[in-house]
Amino acid sequence: MAAMIGRTRFLKRLLLDLPRNLKLAYCLWLDPRVPVRNKAALGAAIGLIVTPYVNLPAWIPVVGEMDILALSLIASRLFIGAAPDYVVAEQEALIKRRESRFDRDVEAGRRIPAPRGRADAPHLRRRRSRLLGPAPRTGDGDGPGPLNPRRRADLRSDTVKVLFLQEVTGTAKPGDVKEVSPGFARNYLFPKRLAVVADDKVVEQIRHREEATRRRAEKALTDARDIDSRLRRITVTLYAKAGEGGRLFGSVTNADIAQQLKREAGIDVDKRKIEVEPPIRSLGPHEVTLNLHAEVTATLRVVVAAK
Repeated sequence: MAAMIGRTRFLKRLLLDLPRNLKLAYCLWLDPRVPVRNKAALGAAIGLIVTPYVNLPAWIPVVGEMDILALSLIASRLFIGAAPDYVVAEQEALIKRRESRFDRDVEAGRRIPAPRGRADAPHLRRRRSRLLGPAPRTGDGDGPGPLNPRRRADLRSDTVKVLFLQEVTGTAKPGDVKEVSPGFARNYLFPKRLAVVADDKVVEQIRHREEATRRRAEKALTDARDIDSRLRRITVTLYAKAGEGGRLFGSVTNADIAQQLKREAGIDVDKRKIEVEPPIRSLGPHEVTLNLHAEVTATLRVVVAAK
């Protein structure tokens, strides 16, 4: 008894989700971003379900007791679950706003005039009106009216040009300008700050910013090469207390070298760029490495004298 009640609740939940699942599956089927293999699996499953030559035994738990409609609903739910999450979210938002491909196709079906003859019979017109709703008419004509201008604009605006601020795997890299679907931009890219509308003003601002960044990078590389050429011609001398055998009381740090380099040669280098390896703990000549740039590494001669 409990098993029968559980199966009844399961089927009831499937039937309540029927309109949403069918609309969503229809939109996902027509969406090119859903992998073809998922669509092929759904088509094969529905074909297997509806074929008259395949009978599911009643002894199979749950499945054997379901009819074609329930199995089709399960196949559609599995198809929806296998689709990319952002595509499903976008299509659900479009369905909620009645802007999905399903709604547009239904709207277009309402505008199609019925053929003359049997379809013009009053009982057929009433049946079509109950299913699709009354077709909008012009001011004083009897035929179907023209498409709403706003709806016509929606049908024409199939893409929107955006500028990507971050990388979206499989779609674009930062700085790319591409055309995407309005729903994808509105429901996924814009809320996550992955892209902005690529109007002329925004593109120009980004181009200026990229140009400024490029110039700063070129200047940093030029300055690093200039410092490298100057360091090759100088030797920095430091004075420290030492004991017997010329061993220092302590060691010479990168901060000491940066301070003396600025004092003697007027070259200001961040101490974190100076690598003292091995540590300087004795009098005499030594060499340290300066990581001036990702592409420039310099060597500085350092002489430690007794104070």
